[in-house]
Amino acid sequence: RNPILHRGSRRECGGVVFTLALGHSSCSRSDGDSWGGGFIFTRQRSDITDMCEVSIHIRPSPGEVQVIVMIATHGRPELLLSRSLPSVLAQTSRPSAIVIVCAGSFPSRTWSTGVLQMCAHAGVPFVSLLTNTRTKGASGAWNTGLGHVSCSYLPFQCDSPVWIAICDDDDSWDDCHLKLCMQAVHIKPYATQVISGFRRIEHIAGSSQFTSKHPGEGLMADMHSGNTAMTSGDFLRGNPGVQGSNMFVRLACINQAGRFDEALCSCTDRDLMVRLLDLPKARAIFTGTYTVNHFADGPDCSVRLSHPGLRKEQALRHFYAKHQSRMNADERTQCAKRAMDLFGCDVNISADENGPPSGISNSSAPPESFNVVSDTNAEAAPRCAVLVGIIATKSPELLLGDLRRLQQESSEITYMDVILLDNGGCPSARILGDLVAGDLRVHVVTREEQEHDCKQGEIFLDDFADVNFDTSRSIATNRCLLQRYVYNWALYQGMDVSANTQLIVWILDDDKRLVVTVAGVAGDVTHEVPVRNLIAGALQVHEESRKASIVIGPDTGAPPIPVIFTLRTQLVDLVHNLAKLFRLAPQDAVFDRTGENVIYSDRWPDFFHDLRGSEHLETPFWLKPLPGESAEEMVARLPHLLSRMLGGDPMTRSLTVHY
Repeated sequence: RNPILHRGSRRECGGVVFTLALGHSSCSRSDGDSWGGGFIFTRQRSDITDMCEVSIHIRPSPGEVQVIVMIATHGRPELLLSRSLPSVLAQTSRPSAIVIVCAGSFPSRTWSTGVLQMCAHAGVPFVSLLTNTRTKGASGAWNTGLGHVSCSYLPFQCDSPVWIAICDDDDSWDDCHLKLCMQAVHIKPYATQVISGFRRIEHIAGSSQFTSKHPGEGLMADMHSGNTAMTSGDFLRGNPGVQGSNMFVRLACINQAGRFDEALCSCTDRDLMVRLLDLPKARAIFTGTYTVNHFADGPDCSVRLSHPGLRKEQALRHFYAKHQSRMNADERTQCAKRAMDLFGCDVNISADENGPPSGISNSSAPPESFNVVSDTNAEAAPRCAVLVGIIATKSPELLLGDLRRLQQESSEITYMDVILLDNGGCPSARILGDLVAGDLRVHVVTREEQEHDCKQGEIFLDDFADVNFDTSRSIATNRCLLQRYVYNWALYQGMDVSANTQLIVWILDDDKRLVVTVAGVAGDVTHEVPVRNLIAGALQVHEESRKASIVIGPDTGAPPIPVIFTLRTQLVDLVHNLAKLFRLAPQDAVFDRTGENVIYSDRWPDFFHDLRGSEHLETPFWLKPLPGESAEEMVARLPHLLSRMLGGDPMTRSLTVHY
């Protein structure tokens, strides 16, 4: 209807015809019925039909409340079609969009078609079917949906308030649920979250029976009358009545809180509520009615995240370890009592409020993939000739000095050449002369030589004929040039490699230093390992696995990536460390929890950045106290650490080798 830009493309799925358009549009079934809106069906797997990639955009009225329903489903496609989705489609206030995230692939083409047809008959303007692209589990699925909504739904990237309503695939809503939540927002526009009561339903003797209602009657009455406000402390003690299916939260707030913690296999709603209620001006309100049916029992109860068992115990201990430092005595006691009473789980609370966390060992076993080689084993390592390649953008004088010492100290290195690609930071002739006098052979490829070789085309063909050597070149260009020169040198310049010696090519950045920091017991920095021992370890890896063509050694200290990609995790660390310190008296000694850092860094190799992976994003790392340091002294030290963090020196997540 009145399309702004019609693309003239039609897709058909089970009798439903989609007309692609920008602006207002219509979707028509083959029987002639029509409704406003459109569909978004996102293909993320190759086994999905060709009717994907449908995107129709409509503009909501300014200030109009937008509600996006999110359902995560795992292995229960029948329940989704028979219980949760029908209850969503029966709402008297229709949602603006529905996002369904499957834990794995879609059950079948028939199932996907059925979902779309059900939504089409109900007239839902937007529908997305996604597969979980993050950590396995409910949190990863929800975060997949939240990321999709935040980035892909153009109509909601405006001034209109956007709310997320979650429904588990085995729960259901009364048909007035969304209407009452939206009415509550209209009456109290300052709210950041709306909570509805839920009925806990268990199957007893073949029939469904209501066994309890949540939140409790007292809390419901107090919240509804405005006599009390829900706080994060309520969720540190226990769960006063919030779970997935009665969460109705502003999208901006759930993003600001960091979304769901994917390191938790349970307690995810409780953990998110702690962070949501910590936000400035956070306010949860209660609708005053029970409109959610939570089916807590049944034939599939053993796979529920809330069912007592090993996974639940692990989640309770992880939740406690994460939040215990900020809890007061009452919160710690109530947290432990609830875990024991409901799940038989002992979170093993220390008598010392500042003591070690429960469920987390302070031992630091080294990762299986890397071994630090002793001096004795280094002597027995295979002999090698090393060809080092360096792009000299800054003067690599210190690095070249390290290489000279390495050659002198390493019996396993029989020969070493250094190819230095001049990019404006070449050492002086005097420095190079001193290095040659120390038996380190440095071969400088000047800018003039590089320009000549690129224009001649003999080495680089025609690919680099247009490279401008009067300006700074890209890293990619410099890397290509360096690698080709290193290859040519190894192939044609006659390196002294005998039959019993391997040729190793080693590419180094000009700002590196060949010193390795080693973390010992509980993450303490114990000593520095000679680089010769690490090279021997790399050679051992190569010897033991002939398939290894590339061996990546440890990079210690600050991660070699842009600072911005390390800030989220370190800000999470800052929040938790401050909460820990503010629970202490100024003169109290700070307990060292850095043993947890070792365990987590072994579990998640990408712990130090935010670029990939997602389990580690909300798990705090701890700042190491100085000997005898008090809480007051550590707080005074934080400004200096924060200024270094913004300069690329991590406050809590330095790279170390565990030994």
